[in-house]
Amino acid sequence: FYDRLHVTEIQNVDVLPELARRLAMRGDDARFGEVVARYLALALDKAVQPAKLVAFADQMPPAIAAEAYQLAIDAGDRTPRAFVGWVRALVRMGDDDGADRVANRFLGDRPRRDARATDDLAKALADEGRVSRAAELILGRFTDGERMDPNALGPLGELLRRAGRDADLVALVERYIAADGRNPQRSYQVGAQRLVEAGLVKAADELVTRGLELRPRDPAMLSSALSIAILRRDRLRVDGLAKRLFQATPAGSAVDVFERVIGDVRAAAMPDVALTLADEALARMPGTSRLLAARGRVHLLAGRHDMALQDFADAVARGGFMSAGALPSPGTVAVSPRELLGPLETLMLQARHADELALVEARAMAQAPGRADVVIPYGKALLMAGKADEAEQVFARFLADNDRGHATVAEAWFAAGAWRRALDHWAKGMDQV
Repeated sequence: FYDRLHVTEIQNVDVLPELARRLAMRGDDARFGEVVARYLALALDKAVQPAKLVAFADQMPPAIAAEAYQLAIDAGDRTPRAFVGWVRALVRMGDDDGADRVANRFLGDRPRRDARATDDLAKALADEGRVSRAAELILGRFTDGERMDPNALGPLGELLRRAGRDADLVALVERYIAADGRNPQRSYQVGAQRLVEAGLVKAADELVTRGLELRPRDPAMLSSALSIAILRRDRLRVDGLAKRLFQATPAGSAVDVFERVIGDVRAAAMPDVALTLADEALARMPGTSRLLAARGRVHLLAGRHDMALQDFADAVARGGFMSAGALPSPGTVAVSPRELLGPLETLMLQARHADELALVEARAMAQAPGRADVVIPYGKALLMAGKADEAEQVFARFLADNDRGHATVAEAWFAAGAWRRALDHWAKGMDQV
């Protein structure tokens, strides 16, 4: 078929793009060139719709694509897709000057406020390695008087970072803050966050410190400064800012903030600081279950298993559990079973305090009888303590009220190495499907 093909005899112009694609796949460069030349000639004679010409260009090598995009634009296509494709093709050809001319033509055609068009073009340039030019395009938007959108600072910061233009990013953030006189607190926070995202943590720290000078007791500003101090692993500053945040936090949200801060510092592998903060929080809200659990997790990280066990036991004894399936509401002092029993299972896996753990789990089950998220960990604790008969009784009582819980019980027996009992329960569970 291809050997007998005469391109000039093809009347249906719409088949030419697909024919060109197939010839390219066959490696038939000569006939591919004939088909492309025929298609572009027909396009020049206005026999091809501009939108179809753009779709054709999207699939072609750079030199052919550039010609096709130009023909489409000259025929009236003013879509970003055509211009961006043309710029991309010229960059791939190494014609940076030509790409700049097309970019300027494109931007001249757009309304002054068409920020998306600029962003599309900048992204195409960045994807092709012209990161600095892409950054200049977006910077030009703001230079021309557009009010800075905080969401634009993120991608722009990434472009400037990739271009090695850290000083330009810092200057841009400063300009953003200066222009946002209505909400300076928010602008300092947003600016600092964008600098952090670009890896400029020291500059972000300096910025948020200035913001704190304006609002030294603002909880949101203190929280931003604390997050950056944690990133910098500045223990003294973390301790000082956290305690200032504790003092500035309203009573209604205190437990949420205290728990989050303790968890963030613990996750940053600073257990000594986290423990100090947990003690401070509990001094302010004595006996709060969520804070006792938070301190228990710090002890667990530091390897202080006895103290962790005591905190978890106290949390169970004092707090009560949220109802099954409930999400923690702001300010609640109740704790979910998984917050307590999850860390306890970690202790079980380390084969420590099995008898004591079983007692703690028993207290938990007394407060929330019949719940799988309490009963199953209690049964596991008994198994770890070598009390298989007691565990079997606990599971039997659970299954009496939850006849579809065999698979969950099977997993507990399986974890304890009791293969036969696990298989028995899995079989019963399969019978219920």
